[in-house]
Amino acid sequence: MRQRLLPLLFVFLSARALAFEFPIEVTEYLDDVRISAYINKADLAAAPHWEPFTEALPLSVDGALAAVQQFMREKEQVADAELLGIELKRIPRHEAYWHYLVRIRSASDDKSKPHLYVVLLDGKVIAAIREPQSIK
Repeated sequence: MRQRLLPLLFVFLSARALAFEFPIEVTEYLDDVRISAYINKADLAAAPHWEPFTEALPLSVDGALAAVQQFMREKEQVADAELLGIELKRIPRHEAYWHYLVRIRSASDDKSKPHLYVVLLDGKVIAAIREPQSIK
């Protein structure tokens, strides 16, 4: 009986493993530091397309900053945030999709701590991570 169930279990587990979708990686370089954010394909599909020069931007700079501020209140608990910069960028290999890259600094315990966020044009905020330097 066990010998009959083993191939069936293998097929079931293989199908589950193949169903996994890898997220879309957005990589930026700021001051020679690699920054990465991982976007789920479903989140990207839910975000609106934008064609520059032909239609209005679906999310304004104010809307992106409000989304980041709400995200920080709920998830990051950053109290003393200072905006360092915001850029509108295209998502690589997905030309119709754009995102904001928001850089924020918080001063906590007399140390400046950077926070980086990717904001899709539907207001979805994704925290970016700083990649460690490779060991040579």
